[in-house]
Amino acid sequence: MGQTQLLLITLGIIIAGTAVIVGMNLFQANAIEANRNGITNDLLSIANMSQAHFKKTAQLGGGNRDFQGFTIPKNMQSNENGDYTIVYLRQDQALFQGVGKEVVGAGVGCDESQQYVTHRILVYPDSVRVQIVY
Repeated sequence: MGQTQLLLITLGIIIAGTAVIVGMNLFQANAIEANRNGITNDLLSIANMSQAHFKKTAQLGGGNRDFQGFTIPKNMQSNENGDYTIVYLRQDQALFQGVGKEVVGAGVGCDESQQYVTHRILVYPDSVRVQIVY
């Protein structure tokens, strides 16, 4: 083989390797973003349920203008997106947290920090605020 052919083969291997690494990083970034969206949607559902609990009277099984006493339904505590917990419940607000299944910072060339996608949602009687923790 000539010098030019070896150079072209080497260049082809470098380009193919770079393309594979870029593809893996894009796939991981997409997985993290999908996990973030899933957790946010689940937290919004939990927030809506807690607001409904807040607004219902005690006779109907609600909180009678109080978030205390609300529990996350069993089927919503854990799913394919993550695990959900109550951080606190107060009379006028509630805080819920969702911890996802995807590791943030994972991928080719990244350190394995083992910090999972984590979001919190602060719920008021008439509004919510989503916070990205990781």
